[in-house]
Amino acid sequence: MLLNTIALHLVLILTGDFSSSTNYWIRQGDREFSRQNIEESIIHYSKAIEERPKHALGYLKRAKAYRASGEFVKYADDMQTALRLDPQFTKIFLEGTDNRHTSI
Repeated sequence: MLLNTIALHLVLILTGDFSSSTNYWIRQGDREFSRQNIEESIIHYSKAIEERPKHALGYLKRAKAYRASGEFVKYADDMQTALRLDPQFTKIFLEGTDNRHTSI
């Protein structure tokens, strides 16, 4: 994992494409979340937030993981941050999830 992270950062430094790094961390978080590795998913989502702190998706995904781990204060904090950063995106994300009768 460490070598993958170092290689990814080298590519990002050379190309200047940090959005793909954010997507990488989100995908890793999603993978770990689907495997029920909630704590690991929180770590990955947090790295995505570090890369793009003004992007609501990282906060929404991490909120989902916090809720799954029973950390409801952190869940609420991340949901509030996502709403503050991008109310329209957050609303669409939540409505899309609710329409499928799944929880975030």
